[in-house]
Amino acid sequence: MALHVVSLGIESPAVLPTRAVRWLAEADHLIGSKRQQAMIHPYETNAKRHALPRPLDELGPMLSTLEGTIVLLASGDARFFGIANTLSRRWPALSFESSPNVSSVQYLAHRIDTDLTVSRTVSLHGRPLEALTPHLVSNNTLMLLTDAANTPQSIATHLVRHGFEHSVCTIGERLGYPEETVRRFDTASALASEETPFDGLNVVCVTLAPKIRTEPQAALLNDTPPWVLPDDQFATDSPTPGRGLLTKADVRLQVLALLAPRPNDIGWDIGAGCGGVSIDWARQLESGCVHAFEHHPGRWEALSINRDRFGVSSRLALHCETASSETLAALPSPDAVFIGGSDGHLDALLPWLWQTLRPGGRLVIATVLEGSRAEVLSFETSHGLDGQWRQLGISRGEWLAGQRLLRPALPVTLACFHKPDATDRTHATSQEHPA
Repeated sequence: MALHVVSLGIESPAVLPTRAVRWLAEADHLIGSKRQQAMIHPYETNAKRHALPRPLDELGPMLSTLEGTIVLLASGDARFFGIANTLSRRWPALSFESSPNVSSVQYLAHRIDTDLTVSRTVSLHGRPLEALTPHLVSNNTLMLLTDAANTPQSIATHLVRHGFEHSVCTIGERLGYPEETVRRFDTASALASEETPFDGLNVVCVTLAPKIRTEPQAALLNDTPPWVLPDDQFATDSPTPGRGLLTKADVRLQVLALLAPRPNDIGWDIGAGCGGVSIDWARQLESGCVHAFEHHPGRWEALSINRDRFGVSSRLALHCETASSETLAALPSPDAVFIGGSDGHLDALLPWLWQTLRPGGRLVIATVLEGSRAEVLSFETSHGLDGQWRQLGISRGEWLAGQRLLRPALPVTLACFHKPDATDRTHATSQEHPA
């Protein structure tokens, strides 16, 4: 099987490069939606035509049954939030070539004189609207890919709800078609109240105005999302805001510094509690994912609420079970692991996690109990490692009888171990210890 992905751009009929035209002429099979197949009518092809399967999970099995040369049609540019990236992620064993074209985001940026190098593209296609929330930063420019559920009006309503009602919104409809329309709304409030429906083929550009302050519990405290979120913004298993089984912000900041999140990381959070680390970790990712394990019903419920509240559903997978080598083995190998709780299985988990961790990965453990610290130290010694250790003794300001006091919290010990990769000479896997 030879597989080619042809990007169609936005014009109809499609304007294709020479290589793509040749692929169409040589194809035995052609896969695409009805609209996509109509876009190539000027080009010669005798390929057998197939509808793009829905759900898309069926595309892999379909490809495995076809013989000869296959052309898969892609809207816009296949490598820009497109189907070529989906193929690479879902079926990494597939080998294919792809051809480029103009995306709707590129086209709209030229129409409205927007600098793509300083804007951020966010796909809401097939994603919850809350996925937009982490990107709401004053004065940012967002290019938004939409779908039937995430319409321009629903996006504008979301902006108003989060205090960005004075943001400028521009909507490009049926870009590249004869009936192309570009409409500008000077405020999100005006767009939210717009009664005329927009065509389903649309892209939204939002220039975010400074945020209007809202009540603390109605939205995030700051209009620029902080590195870590305030404790009282989280739902927890306690009726008091900011309390409960939640890694507090000052400790969370140190944990995340050791985890050193990278955009495409796969992370495991074992004993996630109410999600303090998981949520802030997921907010730092782009195409990566954190897998959070928590089996306690109350904490699990809070963790689920927080995932939706902070818009990280696409980057945070929740597992309502105890983490063990059996449950973890089914997941992609991690680039970083955080252990906040292990239900007494720390001694057994650590060697298995170290073996499973990808080269260049980070293993971070937080402990409060002396027994747990001893298990981490035993692991370090038995594996000949030299970890980064730090103990955090934090006192937080409170009031007592009208007087200010600093009440000490239980000391938290953090240990971080770096697994070297083939080129890493800075962290040895073994070392000599004095007898």
